Amino acid sequence: MKRFGMLLSIAVASCLTPRPAGEPPVATSAHQGCRPGAAPQVAARAWDIPMVELCDGIFVEKGMPEGLQRWIVGMHTRALDHVGNFFGGLQAKTPEVVLCSTDDCRRYFAGRADDARSSYRGSPDERGNVVITTIDASFEGELTHEMCHAELHARVAPHRVPAWFHEGLATYVSRSPSCEYAPLAQLEDIRALADSEAWRSGTDTPTQEGWAIYCRARTEVERWYLHHGSAHFFALLEGVKRGESFDDLNGPLLTQD
Repeated sequence: MKRFGMLLSIAVASCLTPRPAGEPPVATSAHQGCRPGAAPQVAARAWDIPMVELCDGIFVEKGMPEGLQRWIVGMHTRALDHVGNFFGGLQAKTPEVVLCSTDDCRRYFAGRADDARSSYRGSPDERGNVVITTIDASFEGELTHEMCHAELHARVAPHRVPAWFHEGLATYVSRSPSCEYAPLAQLEDIRALADSEAWRSGTDTPTQEGWAIYCRARTEVERWYLHHGSAHFFALLEGVKRGESFDDLNGPLLTQD
């Protein structure tokens, strides 16, 4: 999760392995994962940072207050339910979640302590990992954003959608980052950020342009979704999964004047 002053945006980390120093459709989620008080703390993996597992792959730093632990488990459930409601159920394996509250943890799992970020990495045939390096009021939105990445990835695999669509959809579903007061992006064509490297290059910036690009992507996805509807949206995902062209299925951009 990148921070633009007091404003929040999401940034995809280059590596999630530990390293030292619109109305969405309504549906009932089939999620049966963690619930508050679902499991006692158990010893975590042999990481250099002392962590404990709350339940079902939610890892936090040792010594975290029990009240905060219960809040995190509740927000985890809400995030998964929100993604499941939008997609009409969950197909992705629920990613493991690593949560940091100290700089040592952030350096170990995210590779840096400043410019905090959340990130997801995984593949459809594995559980995947989410790392969130700041636990605050934005936590539910950040986690929903990353869980949306996992679900979308699972639904189009082995093929992919453009990075701008991936990020725009995750921002639309999660409402994170908030785009209420976002500046206008200077980028002329969002399609220029189709691959992950181009997206990171365009958004990994300390200025507000990165935030603006996330919101430009969200606006495009939101307008498309509201214009075409959920049936067309799921048809697009199914077409991409079959190997059809995303550009042909998506059609022209709706944010171009």
